[in-house]
Amino acid sequence: MKSAIDALSLLRNSKRKTREYFNRYLFADARQMSQKEDFVLREGEVDFEDVKHVRFEIMNAVFNDESFIFAYNIIVMQKNDYHKLLQLNCCKIKEINSETISNIERICSMYKEDYPKQHLCDYLIDSKNEEYARSKNCFFNGDSDWWKEIFDKAYEQFDIIRVKLVNGFDEQSFVESICTGDKKMNHEVIELVSYMLKNYSYDLDEIQIRRYRLLSESLKITYSLKQSESNMLAEPMTARENNKERNEESEIDKLKNEIDRLKSENERLKDANVMPCSQQAMAFIYLLNLIGINTENTKKSIIA
Repeated sequence: MKSAIDALSLLRNSKRKTREYFNRYLFADARQMSQKEDFVLREGEVDFEDVKHVRFEIMNAVFNDESFIFAYNIIVMQKNDYHKLLQLNCCKIKEINSETISNIERICSMYKEDYPKQHLCDYLIDSKNEEYARSKNCFFNGDSDWWKEIFDKAYEQFDIIRVKLVNGFDEQSFVESICTGDKKMNHEVIELVSYMLKNYSYDLDEIQIRRYRLLSESLKITYSLKQSESNMLAEPMTARENNKERNEESEIDKLKNEIDRLKSENERLKDANVMPCSQQAMAFIYLLNLIGINTENTKKSIIA
């Protein structure tokens, strides 16, 4: 399912390409009904016995994300090129109009999923990004291509974090995975990711916003701790026996304690037993269907 959502996320603003992807990989059941004994599973296609479940899981995952409106409607309508399938009666088709494409692009931008970009200035259209760039003096401290690469990397890592936060996130492993190669670039990427986490609030409730803020702090501390430990290991033994070494070790202990505190607070918020918006919506729909109410026989105003 994850690979399908990843692929569909790149096609969100194209109804045609989204439909082509579904026909190619996600409607083996319809194709099997049409071709019967001549049916042969294609490379990469989800097996016809599993694909209905996969489609439903995709619908559940993107239910509250309007940028996946084309994929969502295809699943609800079960629209394909092979065999007419009955429309799902548990969910209502979403309206598509002349504003749909621009709305998809706006939502992708709000989710910080609109990357990579062609030029640094494309990132700086966002007022928060412009504010950050000015604070870092990006126009004079390094060339624009170098800073564009930093924004590309930071957006990619932020996207990874945002997805992983649903099931838990390990700052230490993340920092170790990103800290390879250019130390200066690594530092700037971590700084920018931390800044994005601190300022991000789109489609988050108060508890989730608090978790993002805690993670922003924890990420910077974890990175500082890793750099301090790396510097100490690189020093000769004699240099690590003076007062400076003791002071650095004391600072490292403080950083470790702060990380433990932030993790504890993050776990407390994580265990607050709050369902994501999409899961709440789907649970509500299942409940209505169990008692015989669906979107076909009930107006929204009555449900509300």
